[in-house]
Amino acid sequence: MIDYTVTQLIADLKRRGSFPDSQNLFTNSDIVDFMNDCQRMKLTPQVMATREELLVVSTSTPLVADQTDYTIPVRALGNKVRYIYLQDINNTSNLTQLPRLAPENRAGFESFVSSGGGASGYYFRDNKIILNNKPTSNENRNLVIEYFRRPNRLTLEANAGLITAIVGNVITVQLAPSTWTATTVLDAIGGNSPFVSLSDDIAITISGNSITVSTAVAATLSVGDYLAESGYTPIPQYTEELHPILVQYALIKIYEAQADMTSAEMALLELSKLEKTVYAMISPRDEGQSKTLTSNNNIFRQGYNRY
Repeated sequence: MIDYTVTQLIADLKRRGSFPDSQNLFTNSDIVDFMNDCQRMKLTPQVMATREELLVVSTSTPLVADQTDYTIPVRALGNKVRYIYLQDINNTSNLTQLPRLAPENRAGFESFVSSGGGASGYYFRDNKIILNNKPTSNENRNLVIEYFRRPNRLTLEANAGLITAIVGNVITVQLAPSTWTATTVLDAIGGNSPFVSLSDDIAITISGNSITVSTAVAATLSVGDYLAESGYTPIPQYTEELHPILVQYALIKIYEAQADMTSAEMALLELSKLEKTVYAMISPRDEGQSKTLTSNNNIFRQGYNRY
């Protein structure tokens, strides 16, 4: 089984930088911190800049009668959304895009009621999505929010548990961290590229290396996946082709921290070549055809097929 964990990435970094294992200037935890900084400030913005829908996930919330404000998901990167739709509960493929309204102009839209319900647009207020009209009691629609999910922070493999067996809703991990208790809340991370989150904020009971979760959560897991404390992952949550770029970013930061600017400049040159090669591999995602642009922001065309 190929090792994609942070442990292996640290080994790759030390090999590239010719750092001996005996060096004591930076611990492995320090190196993980460098990687987390680079993930947040370098890699994630670059991935978003490809505009290839990487890191995009969605969540749906039933509209509540007379409730106009809905919270942006806490794991939304930059507290921003990708798209907002209304979804027919009885026909989930029936989606109507909600247009974003300027808060100062929202009063002009309040008299417009879209077919099937009161909400016809939205605007932002801090971490809230505010519908311009109150949903009705017979709305029968979900609010679907697509957003860029913030990748979990990296942690050493010793702080996570590799799933080795699943029987019903009892999960066995190779070695559960001693800090895990019945009050620990976990995330489940896929063991295969692009290592997406399978389930968040999992409540558990634990006995040794056996962890009991809900039946619904267990159904999302497979042997080879990982459990880690909520908000953390032992594997960078990007397609594996991007992992060497993260290592190179961290290597440059370490050289800079050592005031070794000659090595940093050489590593930057290597990074430029690496980025050119790797980003050409992931964008465009469909080599066979380009994106088809449509006009679907006119609120007076909601509920109809658009092309």
